[in-house]
Amino acid sequence: MRNYLVAAVISAAMNLAVGSLATSAEAAPVTYRVTIETSEDGTDNTVKARMFDASGRPSSWTEFDKSGYNDFERGDHDTYAIKVPSNFGRPAKLQLWKGGNDDWCFAPWVRVTSPDGVQGGMGASAAAAHLCLTEESEHQETVTASDGTTYTKQYYHHYLPPSPIDWPR
Repeated sequence: MRNYLVAAVISAAMNLAVGSLATSAEAAPVTYRVTIETSEDGTDNTVKARMFDASGRPSSWTEFDKSGYNDFERGDHDTYAIKVPSNFGRPAKLQLWKGGNDDWCFAPWVRVTSPDGVQGGMGASAAAAHLCLTEESEHQETVTASDGTTYTKQYYHHYLPPSPIDWPR
């Protein structure tokens, strides 16, 4: 009887361990890559992002920071990884947030690459040449470039575009 009880406990423990391995394998996160072009106003402040699935469920916030690298400098094209749960599905939206007290401006088109290499993107209307994150009030301004052309800067506290990520069909 005693051997039977020990064998039953060992068997139950092995089944639990195998079940845990299967569950953790199913729950392994998948990684999307986000590429952003910093325009004229860079920042040394913290920049974070998160994704939303089609039902509006958010992923965890991910800090965009490469060790030993000065992120978000003028003209940089930087790529960062965001992990989402495997059951998240293809992300529908990407939200950007910046801490600190300076402004950070980026090109209005942000590329998102899926784990299988499919590229989608999100962006603002053609009217906004630069999107900016600021701690000041949200506003829009028209700027005249050195060559005489004008463009619009749209300032947000955080950026969550109204339209979803545009994935190829």
